[in-house]
Amino acid sequence: MPSHCPKIDTRRPYEVGAELGQQPGNSRSNYDAYKCPHDVIRTTQMGRVSSLASAKREGLIQVFQPDTPPRKMKTSEKMSVIVENNQTWPVPKVRTCSIVGNAGILDDSVCGDVIDEADMVIRLNLAYFGGKYGRDVGSKVNIMTLNLSLYKAVTRCFRKHPVHLTYEKYTEKCRDLFDRLQAVNGSILWHFKPLGHFKEFQKALTSLHKIGIHVSFAYSPKRPVSVARRVFKLPSPSTGIAIFTAATQFCSEIRLFGFYPFYQDPTNRTLRYHYYDEMQLNYTKNKHKMPHEFELLMNMEKRGVLRVINDCAGKWDNRILRCKQQNS
Repeated sequence: MPSHCPKIDTRRPYEVGAELGQQPGNSRSNYDAYKCPHDVIRTTQMGRVSSLASAKREGLIQVFQPDTPPRKMKTSEKMSVIVENNQTWPVPKVRTCSIVGNAGILDDSVCGDVIDEADMVIRLNLAYFGGKYGRDVGSKVNIMTLNLSLYKAVTRCFRKHPVHLTYEKYTEKCRDLFDRLQAVNGSILWHFKPLGHFKEFQKALTSLHKIGIHVSFAYSPKRPVSVARRVFKLPSPSTGIAIFTAATQFCSEIRLFGFYPFYQDPTNRTLRYHYYDEMQLNYTKNKHKMPHEFELLMNMEKRGVLRVINDCAGKWDNRILRCKQQNS
């Protein structure tokens, strides 16, 4: 391995400690300190993130057994009750995870293959992937999150058994939703929101069964957003950093894609809010404080806790490109 892609010292445990709650340095200058993102990350611990995220990995994501009817699904914050219910099992531990955010930076990133090579791919809020998006964001999914508005949309579109409807008779929005749901067939839909919203989730699951969407369903006994708020001292953590916090418990190596809350990339290319739509967002006024979250992630990358990857073509970040050339 050449000097520009040094391996992380596997003998040294990374101690992030209290620094995670502090304001790190300028993000642009941090790129010079990055390691090769294609190298295997062998961190022996994830410091404060891992230790505070959960005392027990089993408490982070519980997956329901496939034969559990949605209306009979039982949830609890207590492991003793979860064991007694005997309906779920924890997400298995894996070596590598790709967590794919939805930022516009992924447009023309050519990161699809890098994303898909992970053992587990986690995507957020039923985002588009595969097909015309596959080159940039990949085609693989193991876990997909849904937010409350999507639960309600699923129920609204498909709550009545659509025996009398063909696909063409759905509204345009419902057809789009159906296509996005079919793309996650065989994966896990993860309810990571408060358990008080689980009834809305159950209604959506019942509707999914009616239209033949075959997925596994999961929930979080411990709300990842609450854990991330405590760990990072953020008043309103975003979905992305909450999912990362949970993933530290079952992923040995984490790579983040599409985590970039700015209007321009380092080449001054204007970016959309999401890679798949034309929405715009004022990041400085958004309640999630995304630029600060990004700084925290960059700080953790310098310590080997994770990788932040948003360019796999070498347009402004040539780490992936150089490592591909070295391995070819």
